[in-house]
Amino acid sequence: MRNTKSVIMAILIIIFLIFISKILFMPRGEVLENWNLSQNPEDQTNNQVKFPFMYYPEESGIWYFSTTFTSESRMVNTLHIPRINGYAFSVMLNEETIFQQGDFNYPTANLWNYSFLINLPEEITRDTNRLVIKVYALHDLGFLFPPSIGSKTIFLLINELQNLYSNILTFIMIGANLLTGVLLIMMSFKSSANRRSYIYFGIASLFFTVYSFEYTYRLYTGNLEFFIWLRKFMLASYILSVYYIFKGLLLYLYEKKIPKIFFYFLIIGLIPLFTAGDFINLNSRLKIYNLLIIVISSTMITLFYRYHRNKLIFPVSFFAAAVLHAIIVFTFNLYEITFFMIGISVLMIGIMYNLITEFKAIKNRNITLNQKLITDPMTGAKNRKFLEVLNLQEGDYILFFDFDYFKKFNDTFGHQKGDALLIDFVKKAKEVIRKDDSVIRYGGDEFFISFKSSTETACIKTALILKEYIQSNHELVDLSYGISAYQGSIQDTVKSADVNMYSMKKGKGR
Repeated sequence: MRNTKSVIMAILIIIFLIFISKILFMPRGEVLENWNLSQNPEDQTNNQVKFPFMYYPEESGIWYFSTTFTSESRMVNTLHIPRINGYAFSVMLNEETIFQQGDFNYPTANLWNYSFLINLPEEITRDTNRLVIKVYALHDLGFLFPPSIGSKTIFLLINELQNLYSNILTFIMIGANLLTGVLLIMMSFKSSANRRSYIYFGIASLFFTVYSFEYTYRLYTGNLEFFIWLRKFMLASYILSVYYIFKGLLLYLYEKKIPKIFFYFLIIGLIPLFTAGDFINLNSRLKIYNLLIIVISSTMITLFYRYHRNKLIFPVSFFAAAVLHAIIVFTFNLYEITFFMIGISVLMIGIMYNLITEFKAIKNRNITLNQKLITDPMTGAKNRKFLEVLNLQEGDYILFFDFDYFKKFNDTFGHQKGDALLIDFVKKAKEVIRKDDSVIRYGGDEFFISFKSSTETACIKTALILKEYIQSNHELVDLSYGISAYQGSIQDTVKSADVNMYSMKKGKGR
């Protein structure tokens, strides 16, 4: 039942993100759907295309989208372009350039994840206007959503929300994966059971962090030679991240290792990526890698579900829904925003959360076991093994106790009453000491309390409280005590307090 709820919740969140995307990018104002596409601004050939539109040219270069619109009202003063696929673009109104993003001499801007508002100057706007969008395409060209014209007030808020939405998703993805990678690698140094799994998942997160910068809006990314190598490096990081997720998954869930030869195959498999001579060739080869990644992702999802890890059901289901949505979008050429990369981020965060939960559980179990080893099972006080971890220093004190007439008490009332007396003493001692102080059973009816940064006066006050309590609540017995400041070692301090305690006991004629 719990697993079903997690699956349903993951699917609903993906549906919600799809719904939000559709609402946010729903065209406002007068939508410009019909355009003429050419590589020559003077070309009047009727090569009509309808937006939304995507095209993958055979070579990189400049393309021109042109259309006409009427403007009988001054209210038409703004052009809104949500998400343009290109690496530099400019807008011309009636043959005059009114806007440009990126540099056509160095067309390396990353514009596709951003929405633009462009003012249409009143002084050059006519009743009938020719609008031209000049775009430099390295490997893809188009508009995921059609441009619109209208009053600026129509677009101001929605444009800000679109960019906020895109930036929030991008930077959350970058920050979450970077944090996940660092935490997992740090955890690997403190874990012996799943160390390699932590490292593999951590490496995967860091590689994916590098690739996530492909999603950031940039106006300049160096010259074309630098940019193509940067893009190859980011795409290789993307492929390696999926490989290390898969490798960590097999080891973590099934304790199976991928043979090293597969890594060598992977490196050989990256050669076509790095030998691509231009962006067109690189993009065509990337399609094959994307297909392989979809296959590997589907395999990972199957392996996750077969293992039935409850804590991973939600992130795995979210990732599965994101993969399915991406497959549908690319198969049917739908003009929609996909969430495959967000799905990987959610999966990595889910894995990290699960690993941290298990790490904390193991740590707590170890703490519990250690506590049992240093705790007297009957009274609940610390036992003598606690002395191995007790750290005393200057300003600390030991208050040593020994019960008077304890044997007579046991002989009179029985050993059960004797045990109850010791338990009651420890309970009261814990009530009157501070959090940093400790009650230790030294042996039999001998106890001592370690005081951190205390005074002899405070020790005497505690001793008198406990002495009065025992005298008031238990017959026949009394307490003798001795106090000692830190003597340079625990053994010497305990011995000094013990000697002082026996001096008091001797003074009672014992």
